[in-house]
Amino acid sequence: TLFPLLLVAAPAELPKELRVAEEMMKDGLGRDAATRIKDWLQKNNSSPQPLAQVMLAEALLLDHRPAESLSSLPKTCPPELLIRQRLTRAAALAEVGRSSDAVLEWQEAKKEAQNSEIKTQIRLGLAETWLHENNPTAAIRELVEILDDPKNPSHDLARLFLVKVLLSEGKSDEASDALEKISP
Repeated sequence: TLFPLLLVAAPAELPKELRVAEEMMKDGLGRDAATRIKDWLQKNNSSPQPLAQVMLAEALLLDHRPAESLSSLPKTCPPELLIRQRLTRAAALAEVGRSSDAVLEWQEAKKEAQNSEIKTQIRLGLAETWLHENNPTAAIRELVEILDDPKNPSHDLARLFLVKVLLSEGKSDEASDALEKISP
């Protein structure tokens, strides 16, 4: 995918093994994190562990194993994990080529998201998925939503993505104008 998964802050009481795995994911070490989380889950399988399962799915996705990621997601999630579950599910669905399912999941996540950084991540994921669905107009609409907020830290990323979409549509003048607006 175009963007890294944004790890929503985990609870402070996270077991040490899972905290280490979370740091590994932040460093891009999805495979190592997945192994650590799987080991932890095997040792702690006496009760449901939805946070660890979501973390495992995130790690597997980071390691480019979207099908395994999908199968690792918990069937039910407490409300505080629901957005992480949706983001992971949407990104994994997109990666396995189930774009129309991914669009639906991104749209549900967009309705539920409270945090502006997460909304931006959702819009970027949705834009990328719309492109795979051959709907550049919808992709542009999502990117413009990001660009309409001048304080959004993902402004330049969204603008570069917009340039890519415009060029793919043969709109080189518009792409050139958009490129000029990227901050130095």
